[in-house]
Amino acid sequence: MKLADIEAIIAEYEKHGWRLRRVILTEELQTTLGRDVAVFQQTEVVSSDLDAAWFSRVSGPHKETWELRRLASAPFAIDAFLSDEASSEENEDILRNTETRMRGFSPSDAGH
Repeated sequence: MKLADIEAIIAEYEKHGWRLRRVILTEELQTTLGRDVAVFQQTEVVSSDLDAAWFSRVSGPHKETWELRRLASAPFAIDAFLSDEASSEENEDILRNTETRMRGFSPSDAGH
């Protein structure tokens, strides 16, 4: 994954009202990006076995949609629906479960 590709993904989401909230990166991609990891600005960067980015936007009263977008050439994303009425721990569980679901899909699944 090239920096320009990641910047294009972020720009596309922002164009549609999404906000970059968290980035999860493999050690390999972190090393590849080096100083360019600054593209994520003030966003939380977490080490993982996935290369993906969490984006969010308000989806209704007391509801927020978070979308986990794989950072790969084949676009693939899974949505998670959070409530501000839930505890932060419950919402974090939803995000972790979504990341686990993402691990179950291979890049070739993106077109299906």
